Amino acid sequence: MDELSRKLHAAAGAPAPSRIDVEALIAGERLRRRRVRLMAGSAVLVAAVALAPTLLAGPGPGASRPQPAMPAAALPPALCPVPEDPGRPGPESYDTVRPRPTEPPEVAVARLTGVLRPMLETRLPGDVTAQGGWVPRDCDLIQFTYDPTYQDYRAHAVLSGGGRTNYLVVTIQPTGTDLPVPCADRSVHVDCTSTRLADGSVLVSRLSRVGEFGHEQRSAQLRRADGTTVTVLGTNLELQERPVGRPTTRVDPPLLSLEQLAALAQEPGLTLHP
Repeated sequence: MDELSRKLHAAAGAPAPSRIDVEALIAGERLRRRRVRLMAGSAVLVAAVALAPTLLAGPGPGASRPQPAMPAAALPPALCPVPEDPGRPGPESYDTVRPRPTEPPEVAVARLTGVLRPMLETRLPGDVTAQGGWVPRDCDLIQFTYDPTYQDYRAHAVLSGGGRTNYLVVTIQPTGTDLPVPCADRSVHVDCTSTRLADGSVLVSRLSRVGEFGHEQRSAQLRRADGTTVTVLGTNLELQERPVGRPTTRVDPPLLSLEQLAALAQEPGLTLHP
């Protein structure tokens, strides 16, 4: 059991009732530090474009006029480098409901991150903010990373509001053919609902309680009709900088409701088939 796993179960003072959700968080810390290329030079490009009009009063003979700066939305997002892990396992093979996307991972990381950041800035409740600094370590940015073992994309954020700290994990992966029937095992989740949407997608909302002090894991999983599965998981489990030991007081409920998590999962740009 690694450090995050110990913190996860120590935070609740009891084994987690849902292996799927708990292990998703544990795997997020242990396996996220994977290959993502830094979009090097993007900051230099922005600075060079911004300075060009002041450095060039006008075009000389045969010189071309400076091009206008790209709109901010068109620029690739700044990304923290994620070092290679030479000890990571090879890709795990599983069948998917449609052919896997051909978009290069580094391109998908930039595109998905460009969707996620403004979504978290505008779609969270007014008193809740999202920050990076959890995974990747030493990175203050919220960004997706690609895991070549599981062939998925995952982003982590620390949520703050009303003096409380929660954690958010967004996972995007090709939909497998062997996904379990939604809400079939009621013993795993305290609350589980499955809804088929108008476009043929399936939205699965789950809530499970961990221990006896009010710790919860809430998740919304959207199985898109296009063959992408998006999972947004929020928890009030204390996963960072918590002294090891059993909690003695109840905690406040998670900052985001199941409905709010479901709204995030349905963001149109969070897809592997744009």
